[in-house]
Order: sequence, then C-alpha cells, then structure tokens
Amino acid sequence: VALQLRLAGVATFIVTDIAKDGKLQGPNLAMLKQAHFALQSGVIASGGISTIEDVREVAALGEEVARAIQHAHERGILHRDLKPQNILVGPDGRPRVTDFGMARSLRPESSGLTVSGAQLGTPAYMAPEQVRGERQIRPAADVFALGCVLYECLAGRPPFLGEHLVAVLGKILFDEPPDLRIYRPGVPAELMALLADMLI
Repeated sequence: VALQLRLAGVATFIVTDIAKDGKLQGPNLAMLKQAHFALQSGVIASGGISTIEDVREVAALGEEVARAIQHAHERGILHRDLKPQNILVGPDGRPRVTDFGMARSLRPESSGLTVSGAQLGTPAYMAPEQVRGERQIRPAADVFALGCVLYECLAGRPPFLGEHLVAVLGKILFDEPPDLRIYRPGVPAELMALLADMLI
C-alpha cells in the first residue's frame, strides 16, 4: 500500500509497504524535493528553526505546522520526531515538515507503534509518554513536540534543558518549563496559554 501525504506543509514523500498490522516496513520513506527548500537566514539556524523576532510569525508558523501534522494524523500517521531540524522553510517562507523516518501508523489494530520501554525521538522534544517508553504513543506527542519548537522560537532555547540526557528527561517528566516571559517579555497571554496546554 502506498500512502502519499500531499499538502503545502508536508514535504512531498511517499510511505511504502504498510503491512496489515500497521507497521511501516523496509525503506519506508522516499524523500522528494526536500533539497528544494532554501534555508533562510534569521528563520533557520543549525538546520532548524531559530529565534523569531515577530511573535506573529511564530503564531503563523505554528498554525501551518499544526495543519501539516493534523493532515498526517488524519491519514493515520504519527511523526514522533518533530523538532526544529525537521521543519524547513521554503523560498515562499512557508514551513515544511520533513523526515518521517520514525513515523508509525495510528491504526487502532496496529501492534507496531513502538516497543514497550523503548524511547524514540529527540530528547529535548519528547513528550512524557515517549520518555516513559509507553507502548501506545498518540497524536498528543506530536502536539507536545510542536509546543517545544514554538517555545524555542520565542525563547531561543528549548523548554527543557539539562547538563545530561537523564537531567533533560527528568525535567520533561517532573518539571514545568521556565516562564517564557523571562526570555520573551510581552508574549500575548493567549499564546502563553496555548503553549501551556501543548506542553502538558
């Protein structure tokens, strides 16, 4: 079975060989056109999204990426590794979600979402359920990761930092992110509330 995600916010790619149990088999993703997306100074740094000066740009970015992720969720695909490096901005200024290399099916009958006890994802952007190695990772994990990305766009740093991996994972599980207003005074209350809901 071939499933194509075709949306402005999703880099064109093809998911191949979805088995009956929902697992993605073999070389799952053929990434196409990704090289066509220019990295724009001031928006992209170190391969991913950097601090963005205009809060309205952050809100617009978040909306477009959220639509792209929703598009994938509605088609039964969970990204599981959303992070700045996987969001590229094209020449038109619009973000594209890329690298679905850790993607898994959301089909209820699937037994291959993850292995119990396995931690999959990039630590600073992993949702608590990913840190705990839960078997059933749901769309909320992608929402959490997007919240981390937007926080970083505004603060210039991820919401959860530590001196080592265990410290980062511990903060995700037990701490709340630092008050965003420490790093970005004047963030609208509505955006603060939205990020708080995403980073639960």
